[in-house]
Amino acid sequence: MKKLLIVLALVSAVSVFSASAGRKSYSERDIDAEYFPRSEFTLSYGAPTLLELITIKQRFSGDKTTFEVNSRNHLYFGAAQFGYNFCITPAFSIGVNAGISYARAELWYRDNENITEWTKACRSGMTTITAVVCAYYTWYQEDKLELSSGAHLGYAYQKEVVDQKAPQNEHNGGVHHKFAYHLTAIKVRYGNIVGGFAELGFGYRALVSLGMSVKF
Repeated sequence: MKKLLIVLALVSAVSVFSASAGRKSYSERDIDAEYFPRSEFTLSYGAPTLLELITIKQRFSGDKTTFEVNSRNHLYFGAAQFGYNFCITPAFSIGVNAGISYARAELWYRDNENITEWTKACRSGMTTITAVVCAYYTWYQEDKLELSSGAHLGYAYQKEVVDQKAPQNEHNGGVHHKFAYHLTAIKVRYGNIVGGFAELGFGYRALVSLGMSVKF
C-alpha cells in the first residue's frame, strides 16, 4: 500500500510539473508572439514632398536685374512609396523604402527694362525616384494602436524634362542626383496583421502620407 501511495505521489508530482512546464512553454510562446511579426510591408501615398517644393523653381540664367522670372501653375502628383521594415525589438525597426513622385510647373519671365508683359518660357516636369534606409521607434502601443517616429536617409534620382526653350532660358532640364531624407514626426498605425497608417513629417516622402501595411 505504501508503495502504491509513493507511486501515486510521484505520478502526481510529475503530472503537476509537466502541466506547469506546459503552461510555461505556452506562456513563452505567447511572449514570442508579442515579438512577432518581425516583418512589415508598407504601401503609401502622400503629397506634397520636399523635393517637389524646392526643385521646380526659377532656373533662368543671365542678369537678374534685366529679366524678372517666376514659376506658376504648379502641379504636384505626390509620392507613392513601397517599403519593408524588420523589427529588431518590439519598439525598434529598420528597413528600406523606395518611391516615385512627379511634379510640374511653368516658368515665366518679363523684361524689366522695357516693362514687357509676362511671357511663358517653358514648362518643366520633374520625376523623382528615391531609395533610402529607414529606422522607426514605437513609443506608444496599446492594443491595435501604435504611435512611432522615424528617420529616412538615402539617394534621389531626378529627371527633369523641359517642353520648350525660350531665348532667355538656357536651362534644358536633365538628370540631377540629390541626397534624400525624411523625418517622420509621428506615425499612427491601427490594426493587427493588416493595418492602416497616417504619417506627418518633412522631407521627400510627403508632408502627409496615408497607407496600409501587412505584418507577418
